[in-house]
Amino acid sequence: MKIYSLENNNLKVELIEYGASIYNIYLKINNQWQSVLSTPTNLDDFIKNDLNHGRTIGRTAGMLYKETLDQSLFSKTDENIMHGGKNGLANNKFKIINETTSLITFKTIDEGNKNGYIANLEVEVSYKLNNDKLEIKYSAKANNDTLVNLTSHPYFNLSQEKDISNHLLYVKANSYKKRSQTNINGSIISLEGDLADFRQTKKVSSILNSSGLDHVYLIQDNKEDIIQTTLKANNIILNVYSNYPAVVIYTQNRNGNIIFNNNQTLNNKHAGIAIEPQLIQGSIPILKKDEIYNHIIIYEIKQL
Repeated sequence: MKIYSLENNNLKVELIEYGASIYNIYLKINNQWQSVLSTPTNLDDFIKNDLNHGRTIGRTAGMLYKETLDQSLFSKTDENIMHGGKNGLANNKFKIINETTSLITFKTIDEGNKNGYIANLEVEVSYKLNNDKLEIKYSAKANNDTLVNLTSHPYFNLSQEKDISNHLLYVKANSYKKRSQTNINGSIISLEGDLADFRQTKKVSSILNSSGLDHVYLIQDNKEDIIQTTLKANNIILNVYSNYPAVVIYTQNRNGNIIFNNNQTLNNKHAGIAIEPQLIQGSIPILKKDEIYNHIIIYEIKQL
């Protein structure tokens, strides 16, 4: 499988067609490329890893519970659908339709009947380097009404330590959408006094010793020029921007099934942190037939 690279004076990004995935991101430090991701050490492991490292997630990020599936949108309503299904975009081989030195665009057709949806969905994922920013643009159009919620799933580890306990996190959110093991209900929970409150920058270790993070944060301002989330470690900063109204932050709360570049053991819980801007799970609006889905995620990575 071929690795495609985008590179400028600040960043280098490695991409593959499988899942339109980010295989690795590097920041240039002292004229040397340093990885800022926790990622599998080879492409074979990247494909078989069970934590969706670097993948495009969709067509519907998160869990769709069978009790909520509308028969006008789904051909199969007796099973939950996680991250778009077993044959979802994360496991779909895309084709490259545009490639320059600073831009690569992937495209695929997500066939609805493979995962219980009625509509087929045409999806484009574009990666562009712009100085110290990686811009990811999602465009999609369906041949019938459907649900769409696309995001990216790289796991960041800015220091390349074995885990993220020394990372500092900020999230511009006053509340989050409550989850349970069987459903995402409609409850909006205030972060006041909650361990998951990162409105003031603090170490991720403050919550790793309890449940870790797997939270649907509701962002106060979903504008492309406003920072939604910041991660810091080892004199490196990651700022995340998006026009999405929510961000799921996941601190890899279990061991993976393969080793990673920053932790070459199978005792690799919390090796990375995924920051996934997206629509609000449990409240995804219907994408109408032939309507254009258009969202952007920007990862800005630089030295402090």
